[in-house]
Amino acid sequence: MKKIYLEINSERINVRDFRIGERKAVFAEALPLMHALRDLMFERNGSPPFHRLNTVFEEHLDAYFALLVRACGRDRAWIEGLREYEAVRLQRAFLAASVRLWRWTLSVELDDYLARTGRAGQVLEA
Repeated sequence: MKKIYLEINSERINVRDFRIGERKAVFAEALPLMHALRDLMFERNGSPPFHRLNTVFEEHLDAYFALLVRACGRDRAWIEGLREYEAVRLQRAFLAASVRLWRWTLSVELDDYLARTGRAGQVLEA
């Protein structure tokens, strides 16, 4: 299990990957966010997808906070009380510690999406 340690407000914060026993709960929390990220990867509205990334996280803020809370062991109020710089550090540590969740879930979601939409060949040809 990957762990990253940060010092925030003179406290040592352990930001960790998710345990195997948490997988069911984590996927239940993360799935709507993962679906939105998957859809964003294939959005064709003229603007690059990264311009909408903040919107996706805002629309799924509760799911994102649930994952952050689980990863760092602090409650949402504590996280929301962080200064901007500290919040960015926490988010970066969270994404780094949980990279396997994001990589695995998005790849499964992407495979499913491509199969359902018949776009798998287009991606392989590109």
